[in-house]
Amino acid sequence: MILHSPASASTTGGSSRSGSSSSSSGATPTPSTSVSAPVQAPKEGVLYQLGSYNCTSTITLNYLTGIFNDFLEATSTTTDASFTYLLLNIHAAASWQHPNEPAQQPAGGVLPRAAGNLLSNVMKGNLSDQLYTPSKLANERAKLSNSWNNVDADNKPRGGYYTVEGANSNDPSSADGWPDEAYAQFSKFYRLIAIFGTVDPQMGDYNMSLDADTIFPSETISFQPDVSFSSSGSLSEGCLFDAFDKTVTPQRNSSFAVGVVPPTLSVSSNPDLFSPIPLISNLTACGISPILNHSLANTTADKNPLPYAAFTHSYLWTWAPGEPLNATDASTSGATGNRCAAAYTEGEWSGRWHVVDCNTPLRIACQDPSSPTPGASPPPRNLRRRNQRVRLPSTFSVPHTPLENAHLLSAARAALSSTAPTSTPLPS
Repeated sequence: MILHSPASASTTGGSSRSGSSSSSSGATPTPSTSVSAPVQAPKEGVLYQLGSYNCTSTITLNYLTGIFNDFLEATSTTTDASFTYLLLNIHAAASWQHPNEPAQQPAGGVLPRAAGNLLSNVMKGNLSDQLYTPSKLANERAKLSNSWNNVDADNKPRGGYYTVEGANSNDPSSADGWPDEAYAQFSKFYRLIAIFGTVDPQMGDYNMSLDADTIFPSETISFQPDVSFSSSGSLSEGCLFDAFDKTVTPQRNSSFAVGVVPPTLSVSSNPDLFSPIPLISNLTACGISPILNHSLANTTADKNPLPYAAFTHSYLWTWAPGEPLNATDASTSGATGNRCAAAYTEGEWSGRWHVVDCNTPLRIACQDPSSPTPGASPPPRNLRRRNQRVRLPSTFSVPHTPLENAHLLSAARAALSSTAPTSTPLPS
């Protein structure tokens, strides 16, 4: 996003560059080259080329938020709805005469400083109903009895993930809690969070505190642990999973943990889609969402989607490939076939789920409401009578995150072998 164009520029609006670039006051300028004045592209009508940039005066942030609003409206059903995170990287625009050189410091008084011209005003213009903001979060935390505790049990945030002050009073509150997506999407119909990302040094005078009620600060919902990998793809450092530590801390259990996939990752141009990529599967099992910032197999997804399909299959932690199978026809195979789910405890798809007959005797996934990590029941039980076979205060449950799934897998393995929980969530 371009917040400001120097006064010498003859065009305004957004711009995008082919490839990556960064602007900073300490950057080394590239040699000055002669750049032709912006010429309107004859076919597109609104596109200008300035050096390595393509620019337009029509696709503004206000226009883009309108597109977001249309998308959110079109995907508002329960099957299509998902939460979207909009990261706002704030850049200063260079002059059109030298588009590849660092931008100049904006002149005093140019940056927006009052309501009506702020980024938050633009965001709220088209997206106020769908936007989940810091002020809404603060209000919900301050009055849990009117927010997260005032909904059906299925929409309440998971217990154990946040602290509660005055839990036994009529006015409980939380200083660190977050709602889950079920509450945000289906109780309040929030679909979007806006977060500040990187800000060019030239834009340091932009007063982001004026947007504090609408846009979350940088790093609010991002945690990037230092990770390193062995030659086999297992994590030798940075894994958040510890079978013996079920506490929730930013260092041990973060819903916002991400890890950048190393550029050394090698994926075949014709991979086996039923064989996981160990490095990606292990990142996920360690509670870290893999972020891909480079191309795979020296190609892009539009030319060969298979390496990217293999990547996607590998970071999924729920169903195994080919699952879930269709439920069987009750008139021919009974009412229980393929209507329950079980997790593999061994093999390359350990921890992934598949359908089973509900009469199959298996240990049952259960959870103490005060703990964020699930466990497994002692002797195998018939899944059709699951609610009668779980020891109180635990209840029948399923994992909601990859890290919860890793803890369940560890507990299931321990129950099978009658040993202590295993410290490795997936085979390395």
